[in-house]
Amino acid sequence: MSYKFLVVDDEADLVEFMEAMLLEDFPGSEIHGLTDPSEAVDYCRANVYDIIYTNFMMPQMAGDEFIKSVRDLGNDNQTT
Repeated sequence: MSYKFLVVDDEADLVEFMEAMLLEDFPGSEIHGLTDPSEAVDYCRANVYDIIYTNFMMPQMAGDEFIKSVRDLGNDNQTT
Protein backbone atom coordinates (compact mmCIF):
# COMPACT_ATOMS: atom_id res chain seq x y z
CA MET A 1 0.00 0.00 0.00
CA SER A 2 1.34 3.45 -0.82
CA TYR A 3 0.91 6.62 1.19
CA LYS A 4 1.68 10.30 0.97
CA PHE A 5 4.17 11.24 3.72
CA LEU A 6 5.56 14.55 4.93
CA VAL A 7 8.79 14.44 6.95
CA VAL A 8 9.85 17.63 8.74
CA ASP A 9 13.13 17.87 10.64
CA ASP A 10 15.75 20.62 10.81
CA GLU A 11 18.51 18.04 10.27
CA ALA A 12 18.78 17.10 6.59
CA ASP A 13 20.49 13.76 7.30
CA LEU A 14 17.54 12.66 9.46
CA VAL A 15 15.09 13.68 6.73
CA GLU A 16 17.06 11.61 4.21
CA PHE A 17 17.17 8.66 6.62
CA MET A 18 13.39 8.78 7.19
CA GLU A 19 12.76 9.06 3.44
CA ALA A 20 14.88 5.96 2.80
CA MET A 21 13.21 3.99 5.60
CA LEU A 22 9.71 4.92 4.46
CA LEU A 23 10.43 4.04 0.83
CA GLU A 24 11.84 0.70 1.92
CA ASP A 25 8.78 -0.10 4.04
CA PHE A 26 6.18 1.50 1.76
CA PRO A 27 7.38 1.19 -1.86
CA GLY A 28 5.66 3.52 -4.29
CA SER A 29 4.77 6.06 -1.62
CA GLU A 30 5.18 9.78 -2.21
CA ILE A 31 7.44 11.44 0.34
CA HIS A 32 8.11 15.13 0.80
CA GLY A 33 11.07 15.73 3.12
CA LEU A 34 11.70 19.26 4.34
CA THR A 35 14.05 20.95 6.80
CA ASP A 36 12.08 24.19 7.10
CA PRO A 37 8.80 23.94 9.04
CA SER A 38 7.47 27.17 7.47
CA GLU A 39 7.96 25.65 4.03
CA ALA A 40 6.29 22.47 5.29
CA VAL A 41 3.21 24.50 6.29
CA ASP A 42 3.09 25.80 2.71
CA TYR A 43 3.28 22.21 1.43
CA CYS A 44 0.38 21.33 3.74
CA ARG A 45 -1.58 24.21 2.26
CA ALA A 46 -1.17 22.68 -1.21
CA ASN A 47 -1.16 18.94 -0.39
CA VAL A 48 -3.02 16.50 1.82
CA TYR A 49 -0.88 13.90 3.59
CA ASP A 50 -1.73 10.51 5.04
CA ILE A 51 1.04 10.75 7.63
CA ILE A 52 3.15 13.66 8.88
CA TYR A 53 6.35 13.03 10.86
CA THR A 54 7.85 16.03 12.63
CA ASN A 55 10.62 16.80 15.06
CA PHE A 56 9.51 18.75 18.12
CA MET A 57 12.86 20.43 18.79
CA MET A 58 13.50 22.67 15.77
CA PRO A 59 15.02 26.15 15.99
CA GLN A 60 12.83 27.82 13.34
CA MET A 61 9.49 26.56 14.68
CA ALA A 62 8.83 23.99 17.39
CA GLY A 63 6.96 20.86 16.35
CA ASP A 64 3.87 21.73 18.37
CA GLU A 65 3.75 25.15 16.67
CA PHE A 66 4.09 23.42 13.31
CA ILE A 67 1.20 21.09 14.10
CA LYS A 68 -0.96 24.01 15.25
CA SER A 69 -0.13 25.90 12.02
CA VAL A 70 -1.14 22.86 9.95
CA ARG A 71 -4.40 22.44 11.86
CA ASP A 72 -5.15 26.16 11.52
CA LEU A 73 -5.12 25.77 7.72
CA GLY A 74 -8.55 24.21 8.01
CA ASN A 75 -7.97 21.70 5.21
CA ASP A 76 -7.93 17.89 5.27
CA ASN A 77 -4.57 17.89 7.10
CA GLN A 78 -6.38 18.97 10.28
CA THR A 79 -6.89 15.34 11.23
CA THR A 80 -3.65 13.91 9.83
